[in-house]
Amino acid sequence: MDRYQRRQRLDRLSAGLARWVGMLVLLLVVLLLGYLVIAAAPVLLPAQPETRSQYPGEPGTSRLLVFSPDQTRITRVLEDGQVLRFAAPTGLLYHQSQLFDRLDLNTDGQFQVRQLIDTQQREYLLIVTHGGQVDLLMWQADGLTDQHRWPARFFLANSQPVAQLTARLIDDELQIGVAQQDADTLTVSSYLVPSEDQAPAEQRLSVQHAWTLPTPIAGLLLLRHDQLLVTPVAGGMLQLDVAQTAQTDMRVSPVAIEHSPKQLAGQAMVFTSIQHLKHNMLLTGGTDGRLYQWALTSDAGDITAPRLQLAASYSCGAQNPLEVTINGQGDWLGCIDGQQRGHLFYRGREAAIWHSKASAAVHHLAFTEDKLLVDNDSSLQYLQRDGGPVLDGRLLWQPVWYAGYSQPEWIWQPSPGKHSEAKFSVTPLLFGTLKAALLAIFFGIPLAILGAIYTSLILPRVWRERLKPVVEMLEAMPTVIIGFLAAVWLAPYLQNHLLVCLLFLFGLPVSLVLLGYYWSRMLSKRVNPGWHTWLPLLLIGLLITVLVTVGWLLEWWLFGGQLSGWLEQQWGWTYDLRNALVVGVALGLAITPTIFALCEDALTAVPRHLRMGAVALGASRWQTVWQVIVPCAASGLLAAILIGLGRALGETMIVLMAASNTPLIELSPLRGLQAIAPTLAIEMPEADPGGLHFRVLLLAALVLFLITLLANTLAELIRERLRRRYQL
Repeated sequence: MDRYQRRQRLDRLSAGLARWVGMLVLLLVVLLLGYLVIAAAPVLLPAQPETRSQYPGEPGTSRLLVFSPDQTRITRVLEDGQVLRFAAPTGLLYHQSQLFDRLDLNTDGQFQVRQLIDTQQREYLLIVTHGGQVDLLMWQADGLTDQHRWPARFFLANSQPVAQLTARLIDDELQIGVAQQDADTLTVSSYLVPSEDQAPAEQRLSVQHAWTLPTPIAGLLLLRHDQLLVTPVAGGMLQLDVAQTAQTDMRVSPVAIEHSPKQLAGQAMVFTSIQHLKHNMLLTGGTDGRLYQWALTSDAGDITAPRLQLAASYSCGAQNPLEVTINGQGDWLGCIDGQQRGHLFYRGREAAIWHSKASAAVHHLAFTEDKLLVDNDSSLQYLQRDGGPVLDGRLLWQPVWYAGYSQPEWIWQPSPGKHSEAKFSVTPLLFGTLKAALLAIFFGIPLAILGAIYTSLILPRVWRERLKPVVEMLEAMPTVIIGFLAAVWLAPYLQNHLLVCLLFLFGLPVSLVLLGYYWSRMLSKRVNPGWHTWLPLLLIGLLITVLVTVGWLLEWWLFGGQLSGWLEQQWGWTYDLRNALVVGVALGLAITPTIFALCEDALTAVPRHLRMGAVALGASRWQTVWQVIVPCAASGLLAAILIGLGRALGETMIVLMAASNTPLIELSPLRGLQAIAPTLAIEMPEADPGGLHFRVLLLAALVLFLITLLANTLAELIRERLRRRYQL
């Protein structure tokens, strides 16, 4: 009795322990899922800027409001020529000066001012007066304060009134474009301002290029010293450039505007302002109250036929945008409408994420990567993004028109170059993951299932007991060894003998089917039963030798010895050394032992009386296998396939070593790929915890987790349905 009670207590203890361990596992899965969701949520939910401080501003309307390069100082230039320097975000006014005292002018706001930042992060103010005087004001940071000086003064070629001003620092060379109005003539000129050590005191600048326009313009943008863009008030856009053959040929080319809503309505697009976003990307304000992001391209590199292609648009209210502005990274976009209300956008997101109050007129907006400064009538409002991403979460999945590209593309490039931006498109990683897994399943499933059927139902018991442990031992082989062999041996061999490998992969199964049919119909009855085990193996070896030899001869005769090179030369099909085909073969071999062992167990578990009943009713061996045993074991076979799929989705080392880690979206198995798991292994240690790169990686991990969970859930549902159907 005591032994019976002890056994009952032990059974209850074991059952309770199993129950609590199972609940603990489920809890850990839920916690992991919750952590991934919470960590990745800021990427999908755009963060709103929050007011950090607000301090009184000096009376007067601003001409310029900008941040310093280190984002710690604010420069504000008023209509009356005052230059104010504030500390951000406290709003402490530590410097105040008067431009007109230096400029020796007695004027009331007849000047243009622009901010420029050189490669050494020095801040310049370019001041061009109405009469053509050009002055530079440079700020040099010095501890908690900063010093300013006037390095140079110049004069334009003529003293006509300045209507528009644009300037850029290109390789620390100051290039400016000026539109000057004289009676009915508008002249657009470009100048190259000499450097400080080369410029004599107060010299007159020489015109590099000049164009004469018959119409007034609303905006002017300098791309380089011999290429400018202007927006006439009548509508459309013009490109001013110089012919390559004759430097005196000043060309004025209309810019073709594609995908314009106004153009579709039969009206000309009228721009109120224009800014340079990055590389070939432009940002314009339209009279319809919208911001438009454009890609400036040309037909086959012909600069005489420029085109604007619409990349994105943003709703800036019903009034014409008076001003458009961007931050240094081109992630935040802003505008001030005709009612002097400010609006803030994420690039690629049409709806505004912030609006200024209607009670306070906004004169200027200033940006940094995560800060916003609003110049109201009586105060300066300082806002900062409280965490969250600097991009719209939808941009992770759809193609984005990045600066420098001719069309929208999916690009994963978290470490940008010096003059480029970080690109986070998860779609290529997801596509590469699914591509590698499906190719692995394509190669692994037939080998594993057919091998399990042969081992479990056809092979003699003595050989089955020897073969199954060997195959299961292969499951314990480190995947890094398989990946190493795939990268060092398989990839070069596939490149040099592609046709041989294709004949082996696709011709061998067909040949085996034909050989099996011929064996069952003719040879098995004529061969001594003692050779029934060894002769098929010898025939298979001979068949492999014939296929390899024929493939090598055909590749040498038809394709000059290398099919991969012939495809690239004749058809333009790019062949990567480490491609998806290499990954599929290596990963398929890696998951084969797992699928084989589970399938063999499922086939062996089919009750013996079903097999014997089918044989007693006159069914042949193959009829018994395909019509009785395989349907009964379908739930186990499906579970084995999906477990193999889950392992293929999460495999790291083989994909990392055998693939070229190129995030491409191409169906060709001859191109490389980049999957989620290897990306997490490589980039997660280098990502800044809490940063955008880190959160996007966690989002990719969440996607992989959900795909695996969905596959396993679907497998369990199908498995239960098949189990009820066959009552197993």
